[in-house]
Amino acid sequence: MSIIYDEALNGTLTADGLKEYLNSDPTILDTAGGSKQLTPLAAACSGGHLGVVELLLAQKANPNAPSAHSRTPFFFAATLPIVQVLINGGADVNLVCDDDQNTPLINAILQLKDKDIARLLVDNKASLTQKNKNGDTAESLAKKHGMAQSLKPKGARNSIRARVVDAIMSMVLMILAYANSLTAKATPGGAVKKLYGIQGVEDGALAKEIPEPKSVDDFKQNLNGYISKDKTLQRFFARNDPFLQNLAEKASKLTDDPTTDLGKPENINNLTRLSLYRTVIYLDDSGSMKTGTRFADQKELVTRIARIATKIVPEDYAGVDLHFINSSNSSSKLDEAAIAQAIDKVQPRGGTKIGTNLRSKILDPLVYQPLAAADPSKGSVFKQPLLVCTITDGDPTQEDVETLQNAIVECKKALVNAGYEATAVMFCVSQIGSDPAAKVFLDGLRENPRLKQVLYCTTDQLDGKFQQMQANEKGLESWLLHLLTGPIMQRDEE
Repeated sequence: MSIIYDEALNGTLTADGLKEYLNSDPTILDTAGGSKQLTPLAAACSGGHLGVVELLLAQKANPNAPSAHSRTPFFFAATLPIVQVLINGGADVNLVCDDDQNTPLINAILQLKDKDIARLLVDNKASLTQKNKNGDTAESLAKKHGMAQSLKPKGARNSIRARVVDAIMSMVLMILAYANSLTAKATPGGAVKKLYGIQGVEDGALAKEIPEPKSVDDFKQNLNGYISKDKTLQRFFARNDPFLQNLAEKASKLTDDPTTDLGKPENINNLTRLSLYRTVIYLDDSGSMKTGTRFADQKELVTRIARIATKIVPEDYAGVDLHFINSSNSSSKLDEAAIAQAIDKVQPRGGTKIGTNLRSKILDPLVYQPLAAADPSKGSVFKQPLLVCTITDGDPTQEDVETLQNAIVECKKALVNAGYEATAVMFCVSQIGSDPAAKVFLDGLRENPRLKQVLYCTTDQLDGKFQQMQANEKGLESWLLHLLTGPIMQRDEE
């Protein structure tokens, strides 16, 4: 009987179905079978189906039972949540998981190249010195593959990680702050060395040119100086624009806020730059978002994104826009509370026409219609450049796979034809959930040379990262800030 293996692999195995299989053959749970000769648990891991993995473990499936080529379920586990569930279910983190006698940790280094999974295994006493068939250890391989830091003990790793997270956050914002200027490449090294002791080339002239802001006037002066060097922003903000005065006042006040790290001296001068963008959030509400806690996690993430994106934005501009792939419930100028309420009104259903509805729900009303109605003699038709943040759990359905990338390229061309920089609208696409097809789709977007100027695809699975960091609210804010500024950081590196 091979159908149980197919159902586990494609994620359709149910509790009732499993009970019938076990009634017919109690040994089937740990027996390899099907076209790929996998145990049901290995098949579920291979398919990335967390719910099925949990179902099988609840029925006492052996987490160490081998499939063909001595491959245990750990060999097929490619996502952090599934690895965690296997560990919770009693999987041996030091049992070799393939013919090459690789341990799960060696596999995480060689095959997955996943630092988070490596850290999790180390924290659960995975051996650093156990050798594989070639005589290699996790420790030696980690050094070759740039993952040695991930194998350090948790206490030492967290201490270093905290400093690195702060440094990365500062570097991201520095790059954002000095976009399109000749000094952009020198800025991160000098500033981060001064703040964190990280080695780099110190630029004393730049430090004098851009002093740490201490007053509203300082913030305003820095904003004016930044905009004067950025062709994209020059179309939107005149020197001494009242918006900039209000933004400077709110930025100055945030420096006294003890509840967030965003007001730290090394960050606030640059957080103001992010606030120059109008944030548009585009969410996946397709039927697959019912899986696990994806939709609930998405809500928690998006409310925090709204809080960060509008932290110091003046009241007349405050709030983010919210759109869904399927639901017609679109809103603008929402704060974090309103975002949560709006998401609660939506039930996931339908397919994933992500490109088609990006064009109809966001680009048409926010870009193309204003451009078509514009009077060139009256200046910019936009109040702010746009940052469109998309979250999805799968690849497109009910449309061609290239529809999204074509919509983004079309937007670039429309902006340039109207006299704007292509970067007046930036895009960020992030994955939630562990669907392998979604990863392939995002990899295709990330590697498309036509999109590099305006599109940033994150590498983290947002819900997995959220579950790791939700107990550390300040750290979560820093990570989300990094995510939000990703498109702009990438633009500045081009």
